[in-house]
Amino acid sequence: MNIGQRKYLSKIDQYFLIAVFTLLLAEVFCFSYLTYKHATKNQMNFLSASQGMIKLHPANASRTTFGIYDPLTTTRLEPNSKLSSLTINKFGFISNDKEGTAPEFFPDKKKGVTRIFMLGGSSLAGNRLESGNQDTISAQLEKTLNNSSGNEEYEVLNFGISGGWSFYGLRKFFAEIIYLKPDIIITLDGWNDAVSNVFEKERNNINGQMINWGYMDYKFFDFINNIETKYDNPPYIFTYSYYLLKHFGFIQKKKLITRQDTYRKHHWLMQSEHLIKSNTQKSFIFEKNIDAIASYCNNNNIKFISYLQPFAEYKRKYMPAEEQELLDEFYGFVVLSDGGEIFRNRQKYLEKVISVYKSYEILYANLEKKYIRSNNTRFFDITSLFSNLDSVIYFDVVHYTPEANKLIAKRMAKDIL
Repeated sequence: MNIGQRKYLSKIDQYFLIAVFTLLLAEVFCFSYLTYKHATKNQMNFLSASQGMIKLHPANASRTTFGIYDPLTTTRLEPNSKLSSLTINKFGFISNDKEGTAPEFFPDKKKGVTRIFMLGGSSLAGNRLESGNQDTISAQLEKTLNNSSGNEEYEVLNFGISGGWSFYGLRKFFAEIIYLKPDIIITLDGWNDAVSNVFEKERNNINGQMINWGYMDYKFFDFINNIETKYDNPPYIFTYSYYLLKHFGFIQKKKLITRQDTYRKHHWLMQSEHLIKSNTQKSFIFEKNIDAIASYCNNNNIKFISYLQPFAEYKRKYMPAEEQELLDEFYGFVVLSDGGEIFRNRQKYLEKVISVYKSYEILYANLEKKYIRSNNTRFFDITSLFSNLDSVIYFDVVHYTPEANKLIAKRMAKDIL
């Protein structure tokens, strides 16, 4: 190779490096611009907004554990596994100790024991807890009851699960729990139902809403029917350049015509749309689900207590700085993911959920009146439980700290005793 050829190759190398550097600089600019706009629109610091943007990269696709497939309840927890810091016992529910010890006689019931089943989502399960099983609501409730009830013995079983909502609880109750000699049923619901109510179309990318279909129902339906599901395929390289071009309308979301046609032909989508339009109350789906459990319990001498769960930034008079930082981190990503739209506004996100929640508050008041003559059935709205507290209550918008779990358990124990 002569000197002229070396110089020529050297220039090619230089141009190549300049091109790569320019593209990388453009990617950094796109990331910074998107982060700035996101932080400004949602009134959060640049760090929280940037963490949300980083999570949008396809390499960081959501790894939320929704459980494994179950033909009766769609999903279930895997026995002898871990869910965050929580230990799942051999029967597939969350034990009240770190070791994952199953109740001694389960599925049989020890003579003289009052057996309580708890149903709900990840808030009840205790997903964000770092300390483990002993700080869940169920563990605290069992401890409080057994320390306060004299000679009576209580067994509290935690059937909370990621993404759990009222219809999951209904399925779990009639598929399994009615056979396991329950004495008391407790539900802690509201948030997942409300979010599904608001964002189901966007989350699941269908032109319509299927009543009582959860996030994983769509996933399994698509998988079994071999339906293409990816509307958006951001590249691993120059991801944020792609997002910026998409934001300004240069890249359009792919339309999955075959998938839409499949769902449009589903009888329940047509019926669901009619029912939703003909019902003025946003709470009617939630109402039907929890009322079905309540009615069965009331007619079969099983005590039923349902709680409308509290969530952050609602009815809270004061929020410490540490908790606000945790919420900023949460919203840094969730307002980008629920609905799949970049720059979804944090305030509008909350307003939509709160609008549905207000209808749930009316629902709970009405159901309490409906069962007022029953000694077995109660409905409690505890959305104001933490209103006057100035300690850290939430890890994010709806997952509770150990202190909050103790307060919820204390309230539940009072209602039971």
